Amino acid sequence: MEIRIESQIGVCEEYMEELRGSKAAASIVISPLKVVSNDESIQVTSGCNMWQSCKNQRCHFSSEARKLPKVKRPGS
Repeated sequence: MEIRIESQIGVCEEYMEELRGSKAAASIVISPLKVVSNDESIQVTSGCNMWQSCKNQRCHFSSEARKLPKVKRPGS
């Protein structure tokens, strides 16, 4: 079996340079950062190249979202 994990280049319409600022379009790259596998599954953790400058708390990749309290997955 062959598994390919690649970066994705695109446009983010939710990019925010300031907290509570207006959203703007930004060119981004989402890349795999870590791959963990076991006998049953493969988990890929990805990151955005604009994560440090983006202030959108609702974006999974942004630095502001990382400051929010962590939510545990059901069953964890």
